[in-house]
Amino acid sequence: MKAATADYARHGIRVNAVAPGVVRTPSTEQFFASGPQFDALVVRSTPLGRAGSDTEIAEAAAWLLSDRASYVAGVTLPVDGGITATRWFD
Repeated sequence: MKAATADYARHGIRVNAVAPGVVRTPSTEQFFASGPQFDALVVRSTPLGRAGSDTEIAEAAAWLLSDRASYVAGVTLPVDGGITATRWFD
């Protein structure tokens, strides 16, 4: 993100990324359906105590794309319920 921002910001192009944590989607449902162990792992390892939703990730991306984030450039935004804050996933 930083290198791309250095290259493109002068052209009015903002470069950012969203780094999702554990998100409950049709693609990850198999993990949640495998038994209560996975859900317990997510609860135990995520400071917010739950998996995220696809809508929550989309909202973060929409914010980065909006004029409200017009001065945000070169960042990777963790949308992970706090996992990167603790740096621990059991």
